Amino acid sequence: MDGMDSLIFLEPEHHELIGRDQALAAVVAAPTYAGIIALAARLIVRVAGLDDDLSRTALTATAPDEDLRRRLAERADALRAEAAAVASGPTGPGWDSPAGRLLIREQAVRGLGHALGPADGKTARAVIRSGRTLRLDEDGDDFLTLEVLFVLDDRLGR
Repeated sequence: MDGMDSLIFLEPEHHELIGRDQALAAVVAAPTYAGIIALAARLIVRVAGLDDDLSRTALTATAPDEDLRRRLAERADALRAEAAAVASGPTGPGWDSPAGRLLIREQAVRGLGHALGPADGKTARAVIRSGRTLRLDEDGDDFLTLEVLFVLDDRLGR
């Protein structure tokens, strides 16, 4: 299946984004699960602000790595625990609260852990789903990128 066949399901703003985003255009031109997963993982890390050694190591991993996945799961669990402790404080719950921001980071770390699985449709969908938990502007490039990746994943699975 040629990635361009999938583009009939996209809106003009998606096509515009593909025209100016070289990494996305490359995945669209020759869609693979590995390409979809890598692009979604980079987006998650950037949007969630995961600027740490563990996240950088995960982004550069070239094969499934169970030890790295375990360390990411531990980090995600720690973020969830921290969010629970913060949520009981004076600011309370909500995505724009300190606890909410920690939960967003927790979901991003879990998505990054998913990205270290096998390069298949199940992994691609898990990483894309993790990206959709982020607070994205529905008219923004990140949201549109995830929509394009979702369409490509769907078409690859057929």
